Amino acid sequence: MSIAVPQLDTIDFEALLEEARGRIPRYAPEWTDHNLHDPGITLLELLAWVTDQQIYQLGFIGDAYYRAFARLLGVTPELARPARGLLWPQAPVPVEIDLPLATRAAAIEGADVPFLIDLACRLSTAQQIGLVGGSERGSVSLLATERRERASFPAYRQADDGAPWLQLRFDRPILAQGSGGAATGIVSLGIELENPALAPGSPPDGVPAWGPLGFEYRVAGGTWRPLRSVRDETRALLQSGIVALEIPAVAGAEPAELRLRLDRGFFPSAPRIARLELNALPVVQLEQRAEALLAAGTGLPDQTRDLPLRGLTAPSPVAPPLEIEVVGADGWERWPATDALRDLGPDDRRVELDSERELVRFGNGINGRIPPLGAQIRHRTYALTRASGGNIRAGLTWRVDGQGAVLWKNRVALAGGEDAWDAARVSLEARRRARRPAVPVEDAAIRTELLALPGFALARVEILPRHHPALADEELPGHRTIVVVPEIMRRRDLSPEEEGRYLDELRARLAPSRLAGERQHVVLARCVPVRVRARLLIEPGASAEKVKAAAEAVLAAQLAPLPPEGQAGEGGWPLGRTLSIGRIEGLLAGLGQVVAVTALELARDQGDFAASEIRLEAIELPRGHDHVIEFERSRGA
Repeated sequence: MSIAVPQLDTIDFEALLEEARGRIPRYAPEWTDHNLHDPGITLLELLAWVTDQQIYQLGFIGDAYYRAFARLLGVTPELARPARGLLWPQAPVPVEIDLPLATRAAAIEGADVPFLIDLACRLSTAQQIGLVGGSERGSVSLLATERRERASFPAYRQADDGAPWLQLRFDRPILAQGSGGAATGIVSLGIELENPALAPGSPPDGVPAWGPLGFEYRVAGGTWRPLRSVRDETRALLQSGIVALEIPAVAGAEPAELRLRLDRGFFPSAPRIARLELNALPVVQLEQRAEALLAAGTGLPDQTRDLPLRGLTAPSPVAPPLEIEVVGADGWERWPATDALRDLGPDDRRVELDSERELVRFGNGINGRIPPLGAQIRHRTYALTRASGGNIRAGLTWRVDGQGAVLWKNRVALAGGEDAWDAARVSLEARRRARRPAVPVEDAAIRTELLALPGFALARVEILPRHHPALADEELPGHRTIVVVPEIMRRRDLSPEEEGRYLDELRARLAPSRLAGERQHVVLARCVPVRVRARLLIEPGASAEKVKAAAEAVLAAQLAPLPPEGQAGEGGWPLGRTLSIGRIEGLLAGLGQVVAVTALELARDQGDFAASEIRLEAIELPRGHDHVIEFERSRGA
């Protein structure tokens, strides 16, 4: 329910003047000349004008008021965000070269929007000749898949991968010489995901630090040596980005290998990788404005200077903050920016930035210091973004300064640019916050909130009211159990260490929104291994191999915490539902070319086939494996 804002400004100048003129006979009967030339009427007009202005200000709610009210609701304006993305090389790099931070990149065709390289790195001349995915159970070549357009491969090859890894093979050492003659250099490895859990440019707030990714390197089949990851923009394979690796320089022409280890950390998502390649460059839509002098100080209060400010963004290594400096007794002195000069004292060296009017405002001697007469004023190098105007479509060809022989391409759109919040946006967000319950109460609201949590890759959430995991057979008012299934459980179960880490992070996120007086239990769905042995009577001309594949597919889809990858829908088997022979028989009997199910048995884990049903507890789900499908053919008519 919204609060009605009273309309105080209900009378204007003319009405006020007429009301005052109408009271003259009552309070001053000897005053008989009410015409405009009378000085008394002129005074009444002045008073009516002053009263009109006061009434207007009483009812006026300006931008400053909206921002102040929004702050009470926990809403603060956000700066502009620049578009970001990756550029991929379209040809081998001919010569090793250092690429400085903030090197300019520009699209050859399309919009003329400036971008900067967001990483100081060294470009490698090594060419990729192989890509292998594997584990301690075996390996398979993935190079042909990785080089096909719109093709991808899973980071984990199979559901029970042990110590999984991805290995890139190169025709020579990645670096023959380190940066600036050093023994190592920073090299960029681009990773593009087909199904990222986070959108490009997502802010890091609230995203758990999963992983980490582990990297190893060797030359000429030597010993694997661990590499230091300087920066991981993928946030442990939650989104597309680069990983900056410190690579040792090795002279020679022997082949080299780079291995990505996926057993060194925890990854709640089950990512599919569309591209994995060296020399991918992270770019950000920024334009740096070089240091320059502003008009000298006048010695007057409330001095202002015109300066482009629309598009100011959060400081970063490639986007230095705007700094104003004034010459003082000890040389150039910094005058940092403040939100409001009115909160300052007379000696505080601060400035106020007005992005909407694009002004830098100095103090008045009472609130903030005044730049002296003739004092030099300058701004240091800073960066601006075009925000939403910097979002660029996919498929453009790019050039990078200093790399004229190599062209680059953005395979996906450069996105994430958002405009700074103006007063209208602040007001809108404040209204949304005021109307949204501070604590979700209904099961559906809790479920929706959990599925939307960034970085947790939750694929299924079930709510059990009045339930305690340790007392499953009793209804306990004031208790609520939240059963979660992360995306990774589509492929495998979590280890006890992974389960503890994941649930600790999730409980910490949910703690502030817990209802007072309610006991909230967050648990992982417990998967129970089950096996099915069935004998199917099939039609005389049916293919046993095809029927078996169809039977295994329907069992994999149903006897699982989540449906197989690529299949629509949220859940497999309903949480806690008993597995009965009748239900399984119905699934198999409905297959094409199956006449009847002549025998059916169930087994829990590695137990014997005998059970007519398998009872599951309230937080349990089945995970089918090692099914036995046998056949007999019906006699033709």
